[in-house]
Amino acid sequence: MFESMNRRIKELILGVMAVWAFAGHAASTVNPDPSHALTTDQINTINGDITLDETDLAIPCPSFDLVLARAYNSTSSASNTLGQGWTHSLDWSLATVSNTAYGSLAGMFKVLKTGDGQLYWFHQEVDGTFSSPQDSNLRLST
Repeated sequence: MFESMNRRIKELILGVMAVWAFAGHAASTVNPDPSHALTTDQINTINGDITLDETDLAIPCPSFDLVLARAYNSTSSASNTLGQGWTHSLDWSLATVSNTAYGSLAGMFKVLKTGDGQLYWFHQEVDGTFSSPQDSNLRLST
């Protein structure tokens, strides 16, 4: 699965390099208009960034669908179980953030990061419970 993806990334990189060399342009001068920065091959022709999205598994379920989707961004420094630049829909985490302010609140927070990169900030109340983030029906219990 990843071999074909890695081969595709190499092909995309070589293709961009060949186009730049043929056109005689430096990377910073190719397609300077951001509205025309992406080709059909998911390459940003301004900075050479390569982005790929794939859905590997989708199973309809009663409450919510089980989906394994992954994405690659060549300029991302993020690293997880798939390697540097990769993210996936099952990569959820819960972190404790203390002595900080978020919105109009300050103090202790739990931050839920979902597989698609969304962040939900749960503020810890005086009694130890966590308030739900605004515009969310998510609840966090101890």
